[in-house]
Amino acid sequence: MKRNLLPLIIIYILFTVCMVYLVATFTVDNLVTAFVGAGMIFIPAMFIIYKNSIVTFVTLAERIFSTLGWQNVKNIDLIFYE
Repeated sequence: MKRNLLPLIIIYILFTVCMVYLVATFTVDNLVTAFVGAGMIFIPAMFIIYKNSIVTFVTLAERIFSTLGWQNVKNIDLIFYE
């Protein structure tokens, strides 16, 4: 799992637990329902945010490299694999 997705997952878990605690009785049935319901919104949103952030940074980096006069900007590998 990427490190930048971990804060979003923690926010999802905390939001869901707080929502159940403040709105309904704190039971396993309500927790499961809340995690499924909130997950239908949060999980796609997390992946959309993650995907868009990488595309934005790549586009920005390519524009900067082009402005600096670098050659063959499209073939520069900007992703660092650990």
